[in-house]
Amino acid sequence: MRQRLGFSTLGSLARRIGVDPRRLSAFELGQRPLGATSLRRLAEVLCLPELACAAGSARGRAHREEEAPFLRLARVSRPHYDPPRDRDQEFRRQAAWREEPELMEALEHAHRLRADFARVQAFLASIASESWLEYLVPASALALPDATPLRIAPDEIGYSHYALVDPRTCQAVGDRLWPALGLRRGGLTAIQFFNAPIRTPKRSWIVDILQYSHLPRRRARWTVVEIDGEGHRSRWDRQKEEQIGLATLRLAGDEVRHGHSWPTIERWLRGD
Repeated sequence: MRQRLGFSTLGSLARRIGVDPRRLSAFELGQRPLGATSLRRLAEVLCLPELACAAGSARGRAHREEEAPFLRLARVSRPHYDPPRDRDQEFRRQAAWREEPELMEALEHAHRLRADFARVQAFLASIASESWLEYLVPASALALPDATPLRIAPDEIGYSHYALVDPRTCQAVGDRLWPALGLRRGGLTAIQFFNAPIRTPKRSWIVDILQYSHLPRRRARWTVVEIDGEGHRSRWDRQKEEQIGLATLRLAGDEVRHGHSWPTIERWLRGD
């Protein structure tokens, strides 16, 4: 985008936004972040609103404190990985507004009340959803103050089941930093990865939610959540569950529509 807008050198763009060219070069190469003010200026100059969202999350310390209980589970930093999407998340968001306008109004009002609203927006735009119902699940969870957008590698918090692979390249990606949603309440820790591709010996499958959970005095475990628009369980669903071999919760469409997805997941994880 920099080159497309005529900034052939970093120096001219750096002067425009008021930063050292070396600092901007390190940012462009993914080696060092920019501060919130510089990010906002860069977003305006390059007409990239997603950078403005990132600027809202660059306050750093408060967000690192929120993420700390989750990130202590991980040992090392990894490259980022975003599961591929068939359509932009804004398409799913607009479909959810058409189908459930009252619920979406309530959810987005709750999101705006959060101190990390821009970070929540950026997170919802970064994950993959195959339907508007799937979009509603993380959107509903983020109405809770206990929910925290994360970047975390499944392998580094103990995922050791069938390989997580990029469906485009078949490359293993479990060691990359995925967008994930962390929730902590009443002693329960849960981390959810959306639209996770799993390669089994017979074939690859995409699960709606791959989920890590831990409760006091219990072993951590990995489970799957599937969102069923019609609440049915087809032959393919049964094959998928059998081949993946992880305990699976199937959320009915009505549970998602009424904003009950996280309470249902929490009860299931606790064994209530």
